[in-house]
Amino acid sequence: MLKLRIITALVLLPLALSGLFLLPDLGFEIAIAGIVLICAWEWGTLMGGIKRRLRTLYGVISVAIVGVVMASSLAGQHWIEQDLHPWFDFSLWLALCWWVVAGVLVACYPKAAGIWQSWPMKALIGWLTLIPWGLSMVALRSIPSEQSNAGPLMLLMALMLVWAADTGGYIFGRKFGKTKLMPKVSPGKTVEGMLGGVFLATLIVVGGLWYFPAARENLVVYLLFCYLTVIAGVLGDLVESMLKRDAGVKDSGKILPGHGGILDRVDSLTAAVPIFALGALYWAV
Repeated sequence: MLKLRIITALVLLPLALSGLFLLPDLGFEIAIAGIVLICAWEWGTLMGGIKRRLRTLYGVISVAIVGVVMASSLAGQHWIEQDLHPWFDFSLWLALCWWVVAGVLVACYPKAAGIWQSWPMKALIGWLTLIPWGLSMVALRSIPSEQSNAGPLMLLMALMLVWAADTGGYIFGRKFGKTKLMPKVSPGKTVEGMLGGVFLATLIVVGGLWYFPAARENLVVYLLFCYLTVIAGVLGDLVESMLKRDAGVKDSGKILPGHGGILDRVDSLTAAVPIFALGALYWAV
């Protein structure tokens, strides 16, 4: 299984980097909309195995909302006098509010599970998770700057923070993990693994200081939102684990050999990228 996971990751990584740096704005938006569509379809698994027609409708509505917001931003021109388009702006703040609530739901699991166990509530959670994430990917990549590829590089940094935290969590958790982080939600995650993930993510944080001058000028804010991004990534993973446990499934899908579904691979990013985008767009660019 580990070998299969590594092979799949080695195939996906160059595809992701190519899309990040080589696709034009419209191409990147279409790619993100497609990923949101797949994730929304897979979200149907977390809603208790709803009927195929309803899953299809849910996916279409999800990607339609993303498409309408992107279209309203004047065909890829998301910036007017260096300001974020209002709908993108709203989606980032909505994401922040949602993940604060999500943290409470995870901390109270399973006592507070009755609040969100109906499929309409899970559908709402899916929209609050996937739509702001998709829009924040586009917004972060579109950062205006005199630096070449500043937007793609900032988005890459957000991705690398999460990847480093996930990798560190896996390596340190397997070797040193003893103290369970949230055993009722995800028994495999440990405090030692999380700290190991933060350690590896710190290397990315230091690298960002070298490349982005504005980060050095706003050091405290930069460090704060970088580490909040890492913590948010852990929360995103825990929320999906909580929903999968409630639905009685191991993976959201089977599209990626050794990994499960697309949603299983972006669960950390759904929380981390909007938080990173808020910090990058408002305080540290």
